[in-house]
Amino acid sequence: ALWDIRGKVFGMPLYKVLGGAVRKDIPFSEYFSFRAAQDGAGGEMTSEAIVEYCLKMREEHGSTIFEGKLIMGDPELEIRTVRMLREALGNKAQIRLDSNMQWSLTTARWVLREIEPFNIRNYE
Repeated sequence: ALWDIRGKVFGMPLYKVLGGAVRKDIPFSEYFSFRAAQDGAGGEMTSEAIVEYCLKMREEHGSTIFEGKLIMGDPELEIRTVRMLREALGNKAQIRLDSNMQWSLTTARWVLREIEPFNIRNYE
């Protein structure tokens, strides 16, 4: 906020106060997760529904980066979903995952070994 005030005082946009533009476009990351339907939104409670949602976002918004929390407590479901996402989105899409610290170290190592072939950009 203080940098913004400084820019206003000098009549400069914030990006110039901070040294200038680094890029013109910033890619958007589409977010997905297993979620119950609520008020006409959501309802992605299966691997198939997650894939369908991501494909819809790619079609509607041109999304190429997909980040999701697959935290249903079933590592086999997470692995299956990741496999299906990669198959549906192709190799050009970036997939990022976050398990929200739900796995033990042993389970996390197993899940990571299983999803390694699917070229996941990062896994938190």
